[in-house]
Amino acid sequence: MGAPAALAALGALLGACIGPGDFRCTDHAQCTLGTTPGYCEANGHCSVADERCQPSERRYVHSAGDDADSCVPAPCGADPMKAVQAVSAGGGHACLLRADGSLWCWGRNDRGQVGDGTRTPRPLPVRVANISDVRMVAAGDAHTCAATGDGEVFCWGANDLGQLGDPSLGDHHEPQLLTGVANVAALAAGGDFSCALGDDGAVRCWGDDSAGQLGDGGAAAGSPAPVAVPGLGADIQALVARGQHACALTALGLLTCWGANSDGQIGDGTTTASRPPTLVNDPSATPTRLPAFTAVAVGGAHTCAVAAEGLYCWGANAQGQVSAANPGASLPRPTPVPGMGAIDPVAVTAGAQHTCVLSAGASVGCWGSNSSDQLGGGTPIGNAAGVVAGAAFTCALGKDGAVFCWGDNRFGQLASGGDTVRVTPAPVPGLAHVGALAAGGAHNCATADDADGARALFCWGANDGGQLGNGSLADAPAVTRIPSLQPIGIAAGGAHTCAFAADKQLRCWGSGASGQLGVNPGFDMVVTTPMEIHLVRPEGGDGVFAVAAGAAHTCVGAMISASVLCFGLDADGQLGDGREVPGGPDPVASFYGKPKAMTAGDAHTCAIDADGAIWCWGRNSEGQLGDGTTDGRSAPTMISLGDSGLLADAISAGAAHTCALAGGRVLCWGRNAEGQVGTPLPEPRPAPLLVTAVAQARAVAAGGHHTCALGDDATVSCWGANESGQLGDGDTMSTSVPMRVPGLTDVDGIVAGGAHSCAHRRDGSVWCWGANTSGQLGDRVTLTSPRPLLARITCQ
Repeated sequence: MGAPAALAALGALLGACIGPGDFRCTDHAQCTLGTTPGYCEANGHCSVADERCQPSERRYVHSAGDDADSCVPAPCGADPMKAVQAVSAGGGHACLLRADGSLWCWGRNDRGQVGDGTRTPRPLPVRVANISDVRMVAAGDAHTCAATGDGEVFCWGANDLGQLGDPSLGDHHEPQLLTGVANVAALAAGGDFSCALGDDGAVRCWGDDSAGQLGDGGAAAGSPAPVAVPGLGADIQALVARGQHACALTALGLLTCWGANSDGQIGDGTTTASRPPTLVNDPSATPTRLPAFTAVAVGGAHTCAVAAEGLYCWGANAQGQVSAANPGASLPRPTPVPGMGAIDPVAVTAGAQHTCVLSAGASVGCWGSNSSDQLGGGTPIGNAAGVVAGAAFTCALGKDGAVFCWGDNRFGQLASGGDTVRVTPAPVPGLAHVGALAAGGAHNCATADDADGARALFCWGANDGGQLGNGSLADAPAVTRIPSLQPIGIAAGGAHTCAFAADKQLRCWGSGASGQLGVNPGFDMVVTTPMEIHLVRPEGGDGVFAVAAGAAHTCVGAMISASVLCFGLDADGQLGDGREVPGGPDPVASFYGKPKAMTAGDAHTCAIDADGAIWCWGRNSEGQLGDGTTDGRSAPTMISLGDSGLLADAISAGAAHTCALAGGRVLCWGRNAEGQVGTPLPEPRPAPLLVTAVAQARAVAAGGHHTCALGDDATVSCWGANESGQLGDGDTMSTSVPMRVPGLTDVDGIVAGGAHSCAHRRDGSVWCWGANTSGQLGDRVTLTSPRPLLARITCQ
């Protein structure tokens, strides 16, 4: 079959598969047929690769309405002022600059680095607020700087070390004017520092100086005020920074680098920890004279430069980011990268631990770490005009102005859409007739019916510690069945999970370095499948009827001994046995009596005794124990609910706050910086406070920094932190006022994780909302992609 016939057949098949006429897509996956990948264009029509369509190399499918079977034009072709001029990638975010001087950013935004006035991750580009006529942009690890046409510099994002140039050291979510530099000709942003080249030829840096990255050669003292970098030579053409080092390249091809050098990233043959500006390719050096360089890039701890002879790299090489053929020890001198003759590199970029080059033939090649698919390996880019690397993702700018990205997408850094956060609830697919449900830091587990109707355990979300129990360490954005386990009780901690079945036998899995799994920890111990944990007491083993999991400790209700047994980290007394010891895997008795309920926060634990009294122990720096003080307790302390005479029915602990249900009323105490206790005063509340806006509640769930309550009318209200939409009220504004979760009814159970929430409905379904950066909402969001995905950039 010839190419035109094959294309027509593919178009017909796609049209038949996704609908005839004018099919509208919202995700790239909807445009894929079998193993043939497609793209969801910004206008909502599907396209497929076709080299005959220049310069886009994409053709609309047959079901694309008025666009059917035509070549995809250049983005914003009708308005050239909207064309993309440049792209810059930071740690977990990226920005693009349009010809009209507008700046658009996307991806991670926890420090405000996207610049739209929020801290919400953005899976699609949003315009940076209050800045125009932008001529250059530099994205750092968690901050961004831009220069305007008149040479002024604006910065935003993280500022804890002065990287924004603001002596207040407070983060900013929108651009702030920088003083001390003017008429800027080049910008660079590193880990926690920034640099600018002025029209006077001088480079000035500001921010962190712990590794000498300000380049002034003095003591390692950071400065929010720009500091001049001496000895860089004349006529600087390029200025680059990442991690803790920076480099400047002159028009004559002379390269000078400064800052951290523990891996030899400066290139002077040493690994001296901190280096002042050092000439890398001294033309007078013998016997191995290095050539003049034409382009340079710095990674997390390595550096690469292009020369007429090919590519040279040096520095950290643990992942093969310097020498893919020989990963391992650092290389402190510039080393030729083999195989570059056939590639003929014209540009280079470097991420945290990977390197990519752009060839003269407009293709992109990458090597080094591939932990998040940042090397690509899917459909190749053949019409690239530029390439940039983030920490663990890569983006290429096509000759037609389209942007393609691949690698890590946990914060939306591929700009392909998808809910990295969800501000309203949606059902978790793949679950039926859910019973027990638990939420951890960024993962969930539930019992439900499998495809054969049998009860089974399903987990989804973060899995970096093996907390899903599926035998791997890969995050799972879709529910994953855990074989041979049918628990009736589940507890999800920071990065571990414990459960017990009808046999009352405890099983735990996940991260166990502090003994929280109940077995002797090895270095960075990880258990990826459920392991039976035998609770030992003088008379023999003990059965389990309840379990709670904190950040790094676990507590169980023991049947025979009628007590609470705890194990794991005890740095703050969270095991509750009153001993000043470091804790470990051996269970210790912390509370005597069969508890009616119990819960574990990051580093504190609470239980309700048979009479309805609350007892808490562990860390108390935010008043999370509720005893009226901020003094830690290594043994259980009774908590008073005031003069109301209320007795507790249920209790739930967040990271550093606690809430109880008593007689249908909700009382909270502890950290309140985000309003999670339910009062507008953003200060710790060391004693229980009645949440008056919640009249009749049937359940309460405390998350990392937010709280949710289930009302008597089967609806849910939430309050506290909301930067990830964990309150479910449709926006990302934090509030101390309980907000009704719209559209969520007929609920009979709720749980809250670090920055997400889930509700169990009477029909057996589970609905989740909030952060989705590890797939904890279970909606099959793309977490990483080896295939370059078309960034969905509209012409606004």
